[in-house]
Amino acid sequence: PPALPPPLPTRRRALPRPSAFAGSLGLPLVPGVARTVEGCPVLLLNFPQAATGVRTFADVAALKTSCPDGIVIAPHPFFPHVSSLGSRLREHASLFDAVEWSYFWPGAIHFNARAARWAAAHARPVAGSPATHDLRQRGPTRSLVDAGTNGGAALRALPRGRAPLASSPA
Repeated sequence: PPALPPPLPTRRRALPRPSAFAGSLGLPLVPGVARTVEGCPVLLLNFPQAATGVRTFADVAALKTSCPDGIVIAPHPFFPHVSSLGSRLREHASLFDAVEWSYFWPGAIHFNARAARWAAAHARPVAGSPATHDLRQRGPTRSLVDAGTNGGAALRALPRGRAPLASSPA
């Protein structure tokens, strides 16, 4: 068999620090983690590293008590999926600062409407989310916040209703 050619030399380049990269784009970088809490997805923003250990709704309550600047968002709470929060959102309403308006609403099928009604009934804002689990899923949904590169200011705007939603069907 023919000999294989020698491997090509590779160049490693340093990746920019996420905060520096976001700043270079004029975007705030907000620390966050998506956790599965008692089988349901929950978004935890602006919490310390301890947020990665959250597993129960009691853990979420304790985290919010220890870090009042954190924000808890209910992602796609009424989408027809076994892991969606659904009635658990009602049970744990006091833990959630906002509900997500997901990028995925192809027009006639609109699972975000129920989330928006829940948010209005509970005086919570709706947070636009591109929910990008895969780059092919990028959607035209977002919350618009004029906060420069200050992630803290962006987060403070959300629960005060100063982050208008921008979205169109995917």
